[in-house]
Amino acid sequence: MQDRAPKKRPTAQNDGGEKRTGLARVISKMGYCSRTKAAELVRAGRVTLNGQIYRDPETPVRMGRDRVEVDGAAIKATDKVYWMLNKPRGIVTTADDERGRETVYALLPEGLPWMGPVGRLDLASEGLLASSTTASGSRQGRPVYCARATRTAGSK
Repeated sequence: MQDRAPKKRPTAQNDGGEKRTGLARVISKMGYCSRTKAAELVRAGRVTLNGQIYRDPETPVRMGRDRVEVDGAAIKATDKVYWMLNKPRGIVTTADDERGRETVYALLPEGLPWMGPVGRLDLASEGLLASSTTASGSRQGRPVYCARATRTAGSK
């Protein structure tokens, strides 16, 4: 019996240290859809990378160099879009609601690229909700990315 060396999986950095990013994440970063939806598209065989179908959402991609297509059409990075919405009560902050409730996406104008909310407001909350096409924009509202602020009220 002959020993075989295990297949080497591409790493996040190879080709002279060039950074690679997972296929589903690249699709999301380009503003095509959410990372979850992108992973579904990849697993369904609807995504090609340089003309070849890959079914692993973590397949390494060289952003800006590799060609990514969904259903035969090349995807290109969308413009960075930031949207502020005064969310009313009774609307959920999610793309798809399993209970069929109205979502904030129904309040946005048609034709916008996919956008992720910056933080969350629950069903009973109302107020400012920001959305962004960028991963960094949708991270800004999370406590780990925000600077601590201390406010002091007083009179002179």
